[in-house]
Amino acid sequence: MEATYFNPLMTYTIEDVASLMHCGRESVTTWMEAGLLRGIKTGKATVIPSGELARFQEEYLGQNVCNLKRALDALKAVKGAKA
Repeated sequence: MEATYFNPLMTYTIEDVASLMHCGRESVTTWMEAGLLRGIKTGKATVIPSGELARFQEEYLGQNVCNLKRALDALKAVKGAKA
């Protein structure tokens, strides 16, 4: 994938995020359902702003988010560290 500059208006589909994060579409939807990653529903599609993806990567760096239980555990750990 070609390196590009950060564009705050850039959005990604769930499939784009899955490709960028080297995981499946199901993992991305799990993160969204657990509240780790937020998207915007735009008709038939859901898009994730580039800033939201960057926040997710920064906040959950070093966390195991491979399934729903671990994603929820990571959410507790991150939110607990902020309190």
